[in-house]
Amino acid sequence: MARNREHSAPRSSYLDPYGRRHGGTADDEGDETMRGPVLAVTAGIVLAAAAAVTTAAHASTVPGACGAGDLTTTVDESDMYSKGGHYFENLDVTLTNMTDTACVLEGTPAVALTGPATGSFAHSYQLPQTGTTPLLTLSRGTEARVTVRVHVLPEAQDVWQPQRMLITLPGSAETVTVAWPDGLTIQQESKPLPGLGAPNAVEAGA
Repeated sequence: MARNREHSAPRSSYLDPYGRRHGGTADDEGDETMRGPVLAVTAGIVLAAAAAVTTAAHASTVPGACGAGDLTTTVDESDMYSKGGHYFENLDVTLTNMTDTACVLEGTPAVALTGPATGSFAHSYQLPQTGTTPLLTLSRGTEARVTVRVHVLPEAQDVWQPQRMLITLPGSAETVTVAWPDGLTIQQESKPLPGLGAPNAVEAGA
């Protein structure tokens, strides 16, 4: 007569402090061997996804350069003033961000004046830049100011009246066109005035 064999319950397995398994069955070991790599791969995917999200979030916080379509431009004409025996007038150009996205102006905009090409005057006159080159972040409604200083001569002298002012934004090839104030005549000249610097110039405003 055959004897019934008693089957003992599978012993639970455990890992010692050195990572070695004790007890359990071969199936347990196989399951553990398969589970380990799966968990490792899953963790790697999660970390890579988190890094991608972090990088994208960081990139989205860095504003891009302001474009012509982001800004409105106004020009205010100041009173004529005398300095060192010469007469000047400042044009205060205000650039305002009217979008919901912040943008950056890094440096002083380039300014060119265009008008009739008559006599000794060229059609286009590029103003030199003076002063510092600021880095400004413009949020919605924030303004940046540019000062255009021009050398004004008596009407009896050889003068030129521009028609338009072309403002090229720093970090961009886009240009904003502004009408020149009527009746404001200047001299096309680049030679520095003694003790006064460039007679016509553009610089960042206060």
